[in-house]
Amino acid sequence: MGDKFTHIASVDFSHEYYTPLSFDGFSCVWESGSRLKASNLQLLLKAFSGGFSIYSSDPELLSDEESHLFVRIFIKDPLFYNFTDLEGEFRPDSKVFLFPNTGEATGSKRLHSGEFVSIADSLEVLNAKNMEELRSEINADTVSIRDFSGMEISQDKAFQFIMDREERIFFVSEGNQVKGYYKRSDPLEKLPFGLVSFHCGQLYKNYSDFRQATAASVRFQTRSTIWKYILADKVYEKFPQLKIIDSQNKEVNFKESEFEVPPDWKVRSFESEVKLPFTSHSNSGFQLVETPKEGSQAMRIVVKQLPKGNPDGLYRLPANDDGLFTHIFI
Repeated sequence: MGDKFTHIASVDFSHEYYTPLSFDGFSCVWESGSRLKASNLQLLLKAFSGGFSIYSSDPELLSDEESHLFVRIFIKDPLFYNFTDLEGEFRPDSKVFLFPNTGEATGSKRLHSGEFVSIADSLEVLNAKNMEELRSEINADTVSIRDFSGMEISQDKAFQFIMDREERIFFVSEGNQVKGYYKRSDPLEKLPFGLVSFHCGQLYKNYSDFRQATAASVRFQTRSTIWKYILADKVYEKFPQLKIIDSQNKEVNFKESEFEVPPDWKVRSFESEVKLPFTSHSNSGFQLVETPKEGSQAMRIVVKQLPKGNPDGLYRLPANDDGLFTHIFI
């Protein structure tokens, strides 16, 4: 491989939770089959804080190549799913996200369907249950199967196609409905969070047309929850008229309620009337104050700055499957 490399593509990851900082939450490696192909095409994958770049020692090698290359991305932060809104709840072992870099124009562009990554950008992970369902549908000839490049697989070869030991992305069509699947080569292999795909010929075209690297982005939305401040310290019992105020924007109101600390201790709590976003960089503007008694003019500040909601305090009420709370004990 030559000593001089040309930068031909890059993908950066951003997350509202970390804005304005870059999101260095993933590790990125070639998919096993793509690793050998990339070596033959003299491509180099280089990670940076918040993304990765692809370099080529000879872009002309890509010019007549119609295959795809895949980069696997793995989550490094164990709380990622807590602070990330993917517009729906699901088991992480049931989905793999697909980010296809197939655009023709240079400049920054998103590799997902909406402003932020959502479940709509995911593939179903093939498992024993849905494999049997597919077998029945194939035998009944009610579905058609296409590989990642769009080539239709004939019915007599379809089940063999999804049963072999190759790592695959494929699509199943039934009427107007299309569902994407991801199959590991080994069921015991660690499941990636997602895959970024590159069409080799398109990589070459982008570079040859504009003589600069194609820049793409993947953006994530932070999760918003109801924040519940729980007055677990008995020191607050001596303040009969407490409330939480928004000292900065004056826009967020809190309502008082009762919270039971197991086994049978009940304390006061205050929960926000609107959902509030998680963020790693800004401080809470909320204060705990004692409201004026009759004849008094000023509020008394009890806690000047309350802690902000933390993703590890995520909690779901059993009776409210759609409601997520963040418990903050003070």
